[in-house]
Amino acid sequence: MAGQIGLDDILSYFKEVDWPVDEVDREGGRIYASVRGRNVLLDLEVGLNQEWQLLQITLTLPELVPSHRLPEALALINRLNYNLPLGHFEIGLESRQLSFYTALPINELPYIRAQFEALLAWGIDIADEEHPRLMQVLYSNTPPEEATTAGERQHQRRFDA
Repeated sequence: MAGQIGLDDILSYFKEVDWPVDEVDREGGRIYASVRGRNVLLDLEVGLNQEWQLLQITLTLPELVPSHRLPEALALINRLNYNLPLGHFEIGLESRQLSFYTALPINELPYIRAQFEALLAWGIDIADEEHPRLMQVLYSNTPPEEATTAGERQHQRRFDA
């Protein structure tokens, strides 16, 4: 039963923008799809949890963290997360999969679609913007401090506006 109310509103967005959905789990209140940002193709999982009154979005990046770069990747994720006012990056410690997770409490179901669109745009923007920095640290041996310096200045300008 969790997630059925409001799920149709979110699915209507996918239909209106002609965005294919890979799978819908009505019982669990989940939608699975893919989305292309400017820099990366992301796997999308939308969760609508009625019990917790929470709209959740997880965007999974295609890259796995090389095991020899895990400490540097974790340091970068920590630095990136510190500067984000909403959402956070995660690394699956067993899978080494990179993801960006964000959520909002859903106060009123009539507004679920607008909340979904705003949360999705935020998540895609952040995951897409940080992807090049993540790739620098994972594959070019760039130290996390060096990769985040420019990004921290950029985020500060965005959030101060």
